[in-house]
Amino acid sequence: MKKFPPTALRACICSMLLLVAATSHAAIQASFYVDPVNGNDANSGASTGTAFATLSRARAAVDAINGSMTGDIVVLLMPGDHVVTSTINLTENDAGTNGHEVIWTSYGPRGSARIIGGVKLPLPGQSWTLDSGSIYKTPLPAGSHRLQAIFENGVRGRLARHPNADYPTVDGPRAGYWSIAAKDSSQPKKRFQWASGNTLPNVSNPTELQVHVWPGNHDWSTEIHNVSAINYGTRWITLANNLQLAYLGDLASGSRYFVQGAKELLNQAGEFYHDAAAGMLYYHPRNTPISSQEIIAPLVTTIFSGTPTFGVQQLRAQWLFEDDTSDATGNNNDGASVNNPVFVASASGLGQAIALDGATQYVSVAHDATLAFGASTAPFSITAWIKTNGSGLQPIICKARPAGGAINMDYRLQLDANGKLQLWRWNVGNSTAMSVTDADGASLNDGDWHHVAFVNEGVGAHKLYVDGALVESSTATWSYGAGNNQPVEIGRFRDAHNNNTGFTSMARSTTPASTSPLSAPRRCPRCTRNSRRATDRWRTSPSAT
Repeated sequence: MKKFPPTALRACICSMLLLVAATSHAAIQASFYVDPVNGNDANSGASTGTAFATLSRARAAVDAINGSMTGDIVVLLMPGDHVVTSTINLTENDAGTNGHEVIWTSYGPRGSARIIGGVKLPLPGQSWTLDSGSIYKTPLPAGSHRLQAIFENGVRGRLARHPNADYPTVDGPRAGYWSIAAKDSSQPKKRFQWASGNTLPNVSNPTELQVHVWPGNHDWSTEIHNVSAINYGTRWITLANNLQLAYLGDLASGSRYFVQGAKELLNQAGEFYHDAAAGMLYYHPRNTPISSQEIIAPLVTTIFSGTPTFGVQQLRAQWLFEDDTSDATGNNNDGASVNNPVFVASASGLGQAIALDGATQYVSVAHDATLAFGASTAPFSITAWIKTNGSGLQPIICKARPAGGAINMDYRLQLDANGKLQLWRWNVGNSTAMSVTDADGASLNDGDWHHVAFVNEGVGAHKLYVDGALVESSTATWSYGAGNNQPVEIGRFRDAHNNNTGFTSMARSTTPASTSPLSAPRRCPRCTRNSRRATDRWRTSPSAT
């Protein structure tokens, strides 16, 4: 398990499939069912017994009736494997209209409907043939992207590697790794030497190899780099590029690593090698006969994508913290790091995060009118991925006020002193505080990743979500006057009485959202890039008009 600094939190706003929308609670106009096991695209799709077979057919059915909607349209994915062989690109034509939503959701127990961005092997008209020993091969489309994973009966396969995953710990702190003997002082982030007692198999094409390394002789994070050259006589490996993350250090002696990606390393059950240029997959199966196993190659790198022509224009800012604090929306609401916080790896599938020390480190975003949401009637959303084990008030993202400043506090998404999610506003005109708190919910300062969100649907509709579930809803009438010219601060809260309260742990942060509320938030955008996953619920919704 990857380790994080004791103060590490991450935030992320709005998924590609959770497009900003005015929430509507209308009746259902139509429901369509998709059954990957017994469905048929010639059916009407109107019931479980007349379900479609594919997502693409359901999408076409939605597009045929969503031009002028009178209620929500729901697509229900029945249990089974929904195989996607090419990226589904959602556009304005797939969205709701007239304030209604198009909702895609699972039908049955959570996780029973799986969306698989790949193909089952062997391909139609092909077969597995024995290559040598226990290694089999089967054709794949030539020129397809080089696979980084395959799945046998739901278990992920590994790229052929050396040393193997069960290599004993005699050479390093853990099984399955070697330790770097020395770095090249003239290229400390690009060239290293393996130990004299280790034997690296001769690889005919070294540039196929990748080095998976934990730089700096620590366990914080890893980098994977292609190899440009190997000198077997002197035992030196040269990477194609320098290490990228400065805080990880260099290829220091003792740093653990393994190499992967060449056919010559294929010698253990569960390993594979993909010759992308020739269009051939080689695999050492865990179970035989291989023809009786379900083996899936994730040829689709992105299952869903969205063309930002609707709803997204209302997305005000998104900070992904992939080595910087820039605004991913293109709205130029870029952040500035204060006191040198570092970027770290985060939860699997979620990219990087920014780690804050809880004392002096935070991210500051200059004031822009689009980041101030003002009146209580204005619908808006703020979402984040967070991880913290800190105590006391934990500000996630705030548009507050300076010490001694008699101005409105636009929003403060935070964990309260008990670790409970809270949204807080302050109207300086009538000295009124407005807040909604998940007081009876779980404390979120438990050291695990959580997706949190606040949705303001109107003057009397305020909601908190944790990990996709609605945890608190308030119908209190809020009174808030517009006007706040202060910066947005991630991981820091300022008010007239306390000028520097830091988040004890902060990571990938993307905050204020839009002029209209998100539908119940569920996942961060990067999750849509997983080639194999279970589906729960996602929506496409209209722009607010």
